[in-house]
Amino acid sequence: MKRRRRKDDGFTLIELMIVIAVIGILAIVLVPKFAGVKTSAKLVGVTTNVHELDTYITSQIGNWNAQATSGNAADAIASAAIIANYAGTSPDASKNMTNPISGQTLIESSVASGTVGKAATDAAIICDSGKTPSSLPAGGVVVTITMDTTNTTQISSVSIQGYDNSSKPYGPAVTVTP
Repeated sequence: MKRRRRKDDGFTLIELMIVIAVIGILAIVLVPKFAGVKTSAKLVGVTTNVHELDTYITSQIGNWNAQATSGNAADAIASAAIIANYAGTSPDASKNMTNPISGQTLIESSVASGTVGKAATDAAIICDSGKTPSSLPAGGVVVTITMDTTNTTQISSVSIQGYDNSSKPYGPAVTVTP
């Protein structure tokens, strides 16, 4: 009697189960690594916002000091200009600044309102030196404007600090001087 040889036209059940098991093991190993990549990407967004504000403030600080005439005029001018540029309300506004953690585009200023930033989801909070926002923005940026002690109409420096998803300082603070 002649034995017939079986033709292998497909996968056996065991082969299929082995492939599924290998894919499952790889998924278990790789999924936690992808979660870290997502957080890292959001923190890169915080660094980008700090650099954008650094570039903008560096280019404008001389103009703000030239326009300031009384009191904290330089603060008000700087705050208004930053808000207008990054909230999309000025004619030359490049884009909205977005908090990469919360997705908010709100930029608050304690200079104009007299109160220190309230929302922990803001893209940026602008405040006078010596004031700290009541809640630091997770994924946001705090811009602190310091006036010259001898000439109170002039800005002596602007400090920019980004915050991570736990509202802790992320990266070094950037200081801009005229």
